[in-house]
Amino acid sequence: METATLKQAATLWQIDKTVRGQGPNYALPRDQQASAAAVANLFDLCQHTLRRISGK
Repeated sequence: METATLKQAATLWQIDKTVRGQGPNYALPRDQQASAAAVANLFDLCQHTLRRISGK
């Protein structure tokens, strides 16, 4: 899980790096559009991992 989580986080960091320093009218829509899939993948990964963790 840790490796997959870090890979997804690295994807988000790369997206942030590409829009950093741009104006909000440029950066925000592109950041949201580009990061949507990475955030969805990270969420799915977390949901899958939570099912394997004991509730005790």
